[in-house]
Amino acid sequence: MFELIQRKRLGVLFIAFAIVISGITSYIKLPKESIPDITIPVVNIVVTHTGVDALGMEKNVTQKIENSVRSVSGIKRMTSTSSEGLSSISIEFMTHVNIRTALQDVKDKVDQIQSELPADADTPIVSEINLSEFPIMFLNLSGNDQGLLEYLADMLDDELSAIPGVLGIDIYGKRDLEIFVSLDLDRIEALGVDPIQVGQQILRESITVNNGKLYVDGNVFHVKTDGEFNSPDPILNLKIPTSAGFTYLRDLGTVDFVEKEDRTLSRLDGKPSVSLSIKKQAGSNLLGIAAQVYAIVDYFNEHRPDGVEEIAITGDQAVEIQMMLEDLENSVLTALLAVFLVTCFILGGRNTVIVSLVIPFSMLCAFAILSAMNVTLNMIVLFSLILALGMLVDNAIVVVENIYRLSTTMPLSHAVIRGVREVAVPITTSTLTTLCAFIPLLFWDGVIGDFMKYLPITLIITLSASLATAIILTPIISRIFLHPHKRVFRKPPLLKVYEKSLLWSLHHRKTVITTAFGLFVATLFLYGTFNTGMELFPAVETRNAVIKLDMSKNTDRDTTDQAVRTIEGIVEGFADVESYVSTVFQGRAQINIQFYEQELRTQSSFKTIDDIRDALPAFAMGTTEVLARQDSPTSAYDLTIEITGDDYGPMEQVFEQLVSRMERDERIVEIQDNYDKENFYLRVLPDRDMLYHHGLTTRDVSSAIDLFFKRQKVITIYDDRNEEFDIVLGVQPEYSSIPRMLAHTIPNPQGQQVALGELIAIEYSNMLYQVNRKNNQRAITIESQVRDGINAFTVQQDLDAFIRTLELPAGVYVNFAGQAEDQQETMEFLVWAFFTALFLIFTVLIFQFHSFMIPLIIGMTVIFSIMGVLLGLLIMGMPFGIVMVGIGVVSLAGIVVNNAIVLFDYILRRYEKTGDMYKSIVNAGKIRLRPVLLTATTTMMGLMPMFFAISINFTGLSIAHGTESSQWWQSMSVTIVFGLMVSTVLTLIVVPTMFYHHHLMKTAALQWIQQKRQQRQSALPMATPTPRSLRKWYNRRK
Repeated sequence: MFELIQRKRLGVLFIAFAIVISGITSYIKLPKESIPDITIPVVNIVVTHTGVDALGMEKNVTQKIENSVRSVSGIKRMTSTSSEGLSSISIEFMTHVNIRTALQDVKDKVDQIQSELPADADTPIVSEINLSEFPIMFLNLSGNDQGLLEYLADMLDDELSAIPGVLGIDIYGKRDLEIFVSLDLDRIEALGVDPIQVGQQILRESITVNNGKLYVDGNVFHVKTDGEFNSPDPILNLKIPTSAGFTYLRDLGTVDFVEKEDRTLSRLDGKPSVSLSIKKQAGSNLLGIAAQVYAIVDYFNEHRPDGVEEIAITGDQAVEIQMMLEDLENSVLTALLAVFLVTCFILGGRNTVIVSLVIPFSMLCAFAILSAMNVTLNMIVLFSLILALGMLVDNAIVVVENIYRLSTTMPLSHAVIRGVREVAVPITTSTLTTLCAFIPLLFWDGVIGDFMKYLPITLIITLSASLATAIILTPIISRIFLHPHKRVFRKPPLLKVYEKSLLWSLHHRKTVITTAFGLFVATLFLYGTFNTGMELFPAVETRNAVIKLDMSKNTDRDTTDQAVRTIEGIVEGFADVESYVSTVFQGRAQINIQFYEQELRTQSSFKTIDDIRDALPAFAMGTTEVLARQDSPTSAYDLTIEITGDDYGPMEQVFEQLVSRMERDERIVEIQDNYDKENFYLRVLPDRDMLYHHGLTTRDVSSAIDLFFKRQKVITIYDDRNEEFDIVLGVQPEYSSIPRMLAHTIPNPQGQQVALGELIAIEYSNMLYQVNRKNNQRAITIESQVRDGINAFTVQQDLDAFIRTLELPAGVYVNFAGQAEDQQETMEFLVWAFFTALFLIFTVLIFQFHSFMIPLIIGMTVIFSIMGVLLGLLIMGMPFGIVMVGIGVVSLAGIVVNNAIVLFDYILRRYEKTGDMYKSIVNAGKIRLRPVLLTATTTMMGLMPMFFAISINFTGLSIAHGTESSQWWQSMSVTIVFGLMVSTVLTLIVVPTMFYHHHLMKTAALQWIQQKRQQRQSALPMATPTPRSLRKWYNRRK
């Protein structure tokens, strides 16, 4: 095969050129984003049933639906919230489940129990929710004219919605108007008008009806009655029936445009504003969308009217993505330069160029394949390329080094073919073992698995491409550019040191092996004593944070706004805050904070968030929490505890004990929960005897009360610009009181007026605001943060110890959820992935060496590499990152055996020729020292930018330290660098010593067995020869 490749090298070079062009084109077209798009299949079920409290909704609606849909396959978790008149059930499926199939299965189950739901409940709405949709930026308009700001926001909405890839635009701070028919209650009662008739009359008059077609002289005319209102004026002139005849609506009240009651308020840096939130479609190019948004914003800023300030862009993901991509691309270039310099120092300039060509070619192959797979260029893919960069040259180094060595004794054309043939099997095996470490990661399920799956995908593609390049393309390039040389017998100082160390180790085998195992045990002890805890994902400094304000359920919007203004005054005093946008709702609010870029901050954003948290006041009617923006696919809260059971009584006892314990712990801050049991309200109790006496119903009473305390929607109309407005009906504000409502009269079927006070009673009460459930049980969730610098896992362990001391009531359970749940699932998977990788590697090695002991000895490099990992974490003072360090350990399982495979292959080939294992080990070690050190060094050098958390900006000629991407990947880089460093020493010294010790023991055992066999044979009595046996002996001798 290798001879054929050399003969057809022109065709091979042409195919390589085509791959390069395809790779460059794919890289330009690849969509770019910060984090991968993760589609979480979630189905939501919503049922409304007006007038039913939370407990009634739970019993009559929520539980029945939960029991029906629980049998649908693929459900990961099911949560529900039952509140007054509303049941909302959210079903999260495993990520491998087809959302369309799941949606249909849920609909079928809901349809089956439709008849069991209350007859007057609305039809359940079953819909799909895509949790991967998130705002990519906010555009903030500010100025003095609110109407002008809203008009401009609508214009921007139309322009932005037309951009390909934009999913939708949400507008905050805009006054949504409706037409309010405000009735004068005194006039209505004086004229004997039923308020309900007013709404019915509007409904009857505002209609458009198609009356058919008129045919005249071959022409067709469509006939239509057009009575729809398109402004408030015609409504005023409606005639309303009265007891004495009729009257005009204008005599009964007013008709005006008013703001909707649920309007949100928006402010930019304390000034009134209108904000537009832009969401992108999954898989679309965020940077491409952002470029078109910038063009629209620039045009607007150039032509904006007087009194309107320039659009302020906040929460811009594109800027962060661009910075992260530039940072990672600079890291790739830095790593490439480091690998090139190291290789050049050891192999020389010409050989280095030949070896280094495998890097861009393999990466371009990866870009072409990733583009075909519709994978975006995100931070996971880019770091995978950095991780692969140092390994890409490993195979090429072995090939070029072997060709270079053989070229001293034979023609270059022969050296090329023989050189690649000699190492093709071992480098293929070594690459397979590396791939075996990453293959199990492809089966990582769940959100974190979907988030991290791009790492094994990219590495498998890139390393496979590097193997093909080393075997096919590198020999061709070597034949063209490599110059044969005369062999010069010089022994470098490093080789002398290594030879002495290896010889000493081979003569002191037991000491070396015992010391290695002793160091391993000592490292385990040291790490167990001095470790800094665990974490799920690394804590990365963020540029964005959010303050959430939750007031009591009875708090109106204006009171909430007053609390927000207090918070804004505090936030404005922090020097590192660049801007903030406040959005105020009824009873809740959110303040999005954007910090200055990292080099302009006076302190860590973690510290600033803690300072803001400490500076916020305690609101009597609400709670606040400050959250850093998360780039990891896990809970935003450090601690999440769930109390589940069937009875809120014993659950509340445990809840109060836990909250009390957490409040006493100074490490824990911002304790939040979803147990809303205090919700004061007015309870209207109908007197059914009086209702029956007057021929009235509870619905008649409820409809009359609605007029006093809420705006009743009558109909939706459209103006001349096709804008939509609701016509709503209610009494004038001065009549909205309990005494006036009780005095109001309604007509009975006999035409008599009956005061509402005779038909109902009013009492103040409180109720459970909402009932939360998880997996068919009631649940109370407690969430909190820990202070900066505190390890959440350590706090969790302390809380877990406290929970174990509690005497939990029967049927009540306490579990850690959120990050703790993700930690447990991730640890279980990575342990499985590690041992699966070891099994696959062991299988490959057995096929390679036809032995069980050699794979076991090589496998010791994996075990001992863990010693390097733990030492690295101790030296760097890092916690054990379950995801990053875990993936690093699994990756090491495939990386560290590569050099051992090449070394053992050469030892065995030398032993077959010489029959002397001692000399074979020494000679193989000396010959393979350079490629082993070079491949290990290049892998480590590729990770050095991340290891030291630095980024060299080649465009701006500057060096940045502690960038976000380097903080994210540093722990994995430390894991691989220290693990590989230790395993390389073991591969060159300890592993050959163990193999030699095994060989001597095996040889001694075989000699002992042979001796025993000979002794048994010599102890047997000699048989007397017969003529026949003598004849056979003679013939054999002859």
